[in-house]
Amino acid sequence: MNNSSVVRKVVSRFFCGSLTILLYSYCINVNKGLPGASNSIEMSKKNGVFLCEYKPLQNSLIIDTFANCNFQSIWIEKRWRYGENGKAIPFEDHSRGDFQLIIQTDDSCKTHYTSKWYVAYDKYNNLRVAGEHFFTMDVKLPLDTFFLPVLIGDYYEKNARYDNKSDEIILIKVK
Repeated sequence: MNNSSVVRKVVSRFFCGSLTILLYSYCINVNKGLPGASNSIEMSKKNGVFLCEYKPLQNSLIIDTFANCNFQSIWIEKRWRYGENGKAIPFEDHSRGDFQLIIQTDDSCKTHYTSKWYVAYDKYNNLRVAGEHFFTMDVKLPLDTFFLPVLIGDYYEKNARYDNKSDEIILIKVK
């Protein structure tokens, strides 16, 4: 047996083994269901996961020269995953909180998000981009008021965190 056939055999076995592991992990995730987030309050209500709606103190927010956010709708829903036929199934894992705050905005809000500005609820939890017009954040409990500091700096640089507070998004629960 020459060296090239040995190399081909090793590469072939490595590829087949890697593909098997990849397919197995995909099947596990599909069986458990991928995390979900509703794209509207109506969908959240239809899925039976809606908890409450919030209104921002300001309908728009200008973040330095980077972005101008116009808030369209804000709500909290129970964390859920996709089940059979797209049905919402509540999460069993409560380590990240039982609820998720969802903020629907316009396109311009995501401009330079994380590279020049970000929103951090605390040092462990920040808004994440969750789609074309959405941000989401895990929360332990739905509060009457959320104070979300808008910070200037690169989220991924350790020294930039909490250095420059630009503004604050204040969300008030709709009664």
